[in-house]
Amino acid sequence: MLLNEADDPIDARVLDAAAGLIGDRGERNVTMSHIVLQSGVSRATIFRRFGTKSAVVNRVILRELRKFVVELLQTIEVSAGPAVALADLLSQAVRFSRVNPAFRRLVADDPQQLVDFSRSQELPAMDLARALVASIIAETDRSARSPMDNVDLADLVCHLAIAYALVPDSSMDVAGTDELRESFLALIGPAFEGRRKSRN
Repeated sequence: MLLNEADDPIDARVLDAAAGLIGDRGERNVTMSHIVLQSGVSRATIFRRFGTKSAVVNRVILRELRKFVVELLQTIEVSAGPAVALADLLSQAVRFSRVNPAFRRLVADDPQQLVDFSRSQELPAMDLARALVASIIAETDRSARSPMDNVDLADLVCHLAIAYALVPDSSMDVAGTDELRESFLALIGPAFEGRRKSRN
């Protein structure tokens, strides 16, 4: 659903406008009137399609994540193996939270909004994230022992990514991606080595 869902042109105009405004002003300083003016879509249409500003913001988050995931999947090197693929995924996910204007502003101004989004039952972001990461593990490590192993490891990877995205203070240089990627690789590599040994 996350990858296949597409916004119609009117929704896209509203969400593009909202994402730009959030990146420029911060979510708390954006009103529905601002979104109406920026998007050129009538207030009645926006309220009919979205209902509340909170719903618009959640759709912005989901849409920006969807775009990130689509781009990410195009860059994953399946032949490099699961450890490298996950290290790339993690470092790029954290980098995304720093460079995407809407996410960068939400992390700086209101990280609780992203926490609430990740815990939402209406928008099961964590379920989708776990499924995505587990599918990457399965695709790059065909001899994995069981799907449950993949889901558990995917859960760990997702929580690490969220932690580094929402709490930017670190002993590592998280402004770039090289040190972060190598550190993740050092952490994840032995996990896959242990999995391989346990199969032998």
